[in-house]
Amino acid sequence: IESDGMYHSCNLISINLVKIFESENPEKTFEEVVYQAVDMLDKSIDLTNNPTKEADNASKALRNIGIGLLGLADVMAKE
Repeated sequence: IESDGMYHSCNLISINLVKIFESENPEKTFEEVVYQAVDMLDKSIDLTNNPTKEADNASKALRNIGIGLLGLADVMAKE
């Protein structure tokens, strides 16, 4: 995506809430998984080969990441 002369990219990951709520301590598990996800995405920025030099520069400068959640309806249905 280009805006203001910069090309942007974003590394993404999804967290499965069903697996989180199956653990003995969901709050602690969620905290650990989010921490690991952010760390993994941040490290992946340095390993990613972007299609253009501009996108690579913007990616390393801005370090955009995105974390999604899935399984919320399943968790709520079980409760």
